Amino acid sequence: MCVLVVNNILFEKVSRVSRTWRQIIHNPTFWKNKLTHDRIDIPRNILLNPELGWRFYASLSRCNHYETNLIQNGCGEEVEVLTIHQAIELENNAEDLDSPWPDYPHWTVLSSGGQGWTLEMLGNDTNLKGLTRNACFSTSYNSCTKEQIVHLCFPSRILDQFQPDIRISDWYTKSPGHGAIYELNVCILDGCGNVLGKHFSFRENIDRTEDDRWRRISHTFSRYGVGARYVKFYHGGMTQDMDMEEGWYGAKMTGSTVQVSYPDTQVTQQLFKCTCRRGHARLRD
Repeated sequence: MCVLVVNNILFEKVSRVSRTWRQIIHNPTFWKNKLTHDRIDIPRNILLNPELGWRFYASLSRCNHYETNLIQNGCGEEVEVLTIHQAIELENNAEDLDSPWPDYPHWTVLSSGGQGWTLEMLGNDTNLKGLTRNACFSTSYNSCTKEQIVHLCFPSRILDQFQPDIRISDWYTKSPGHGAIYELNVCILDGCGNVLGKHFSFRENIDRTEDDRWRRISHTFSRYGVGARYVKFYHGGMTQDMDMEEGWYGAKMTGSTVQVSYPDTQVTQQLFKCTCRRGHARLRD
């Protein structure tokens, strides 16, 4: 039987073979044992939660994205790092390109003012937690913004009825001797692309006289309502007081995260149903 499950045979069909098969497949203990056998580490309080049924544990046996960062390319892992001279040359030749804005996989660049976005390597003395690459995105003297639509790849029943906490965070700072403006706006979208619950907005004007330490902003969405399917993560910045010095002396940011906690308590029996009465494709990640 374990061979059948490992080979991803549809267990719903398998459960129809006989009453015995149904009892096995629909038994949470079977899936918990399988998780242990496959060495998939699950918190003990989750394994002991009586509100989580067999479908939840079965989903964990196939793919477990809880407590992991769903943002892609949050530290510029998929971006080539340019030298300052290469970046300036690219900016000077922007008019000859079909698209002067940089191509950051998984991100949609909404504005690239001044000399636009660039990616910089961080110093060896930078000790930020959770980075997958020692690099940051840097902005210029006019507005630079980008966003990413994150698909919440979890069972819809869990998202609707349990509404597990969704935690977001971002690291940001300024350049030495320059002020910076940093902004962050994050919201949850339902299956039709509508904003669900309250969005989170943050903006900070960092004066040039303040220190250059890295700051971390975080927020947790809880009890946000039925229908959560995506998170729209928007951030950006520029230099403060229209400092027009050429270069990348605006806000810097890295380590963007979106994490979904393990479900805990069921808060509703409702399930999301589209009422927009129009055809809509899945939003792009």
